[in-house]
Amino acid sequence: MKNKFTVAALAGLMLCAGIPLAQAAAPNLAPKKMEVRRAMTKEAAACIECHAREMPGVVEDWKLGKMAHAGISCIDCHRVEKTSPMASQCKGIKGTDIYISPMVSSKTCERCHPEEVKQFLASAHADRSRNAVYDEKKAGGKLIALQLHHEGGEFMGIEPGSPAHGAARQSGCQVCHGSIVKVDSNNKPVPGTWPAGVGTLYPDGSVGTCTPCHTRHKFSVAEARKPEACASCHLGPDHPNIEIYLESKHGQRYLTEGEDWEWDSAPDAWEPGDYSAPTCATCHM
Repeated sequence: MKNKFTVAALAGLMLCAGIPLAQAAAPNLAPKKMEVRRAMTKEAAACIECHAREMPGVVEDWKLGKMAHAGISCIDCHRVEKTSPMASQCKGIKGTDIYISPMVSSKTCERCHPEEVKQFLASAHADRSRNAVYDEKKAGGKLIALQLHHEGGEFMGIEPGSPAHGAARQSGCQVCHGSIVKVDSNNKPVPGTWPAGVGTLYPDGSVGTCTPCHTRHKFSVAEARKPEACASCHLGPDHPNIEIYLESKHGQRYLTEGEDWEWDSAPDAWEPGDYSAPTCATCHM
């Protein structure tokens, strides 16, 4: 009887105080206002809002990736100095002191990932001094050398200088090896020279791009560890690497067990136990 009276009295007090009974009976379910404030500049927030309207798929990818969770926004990767040969302005920042470029090279990634870029620049994917001067005649690097080798000669039996000649180079070599990026009068990349493959040479002298393996804008480490990332380029009759891998015992285990492997381990912490057979990245990266 005492307990019933106590509950009834408490309910009356709650009603007098203007607190709903449902909230009083289950205080842990009471509606709460949650507000998260990030250290994001006004300009960075404006970029995200604009791109969410213009290209929502890009923003959705970004939101799902580690970049967004770390507070890294569009402007952090795309902003360049006004004096950069790649500097331009989109409609949202016209007339401001902000300059951007749609092109993001390994030089930009190096700001946050210095060790990874150091390894990349020492690999066959870059294969060129990071301090090399931008010079078409001295492009260097085995990946780009192939483009120059075919620049003035016959390519796959196609007449030099013809539209088909350029198209064959772009789809047959450039998409994997990379290109020498050219820019127009507004410092925007000329179509057909960008985007391109991993060994791309940029107008500011920087070498290489990370996105062939960590596709934007999610930049997933798991994606780069899977054989499919390598299969974008290492396939076909001239270098059937992915076919050989998938037909091997390593590949068979990947195909049958790979869905259960741990792909998201931290950099330098991915090791046997996370996987039961090596992928391309295990041995070659």
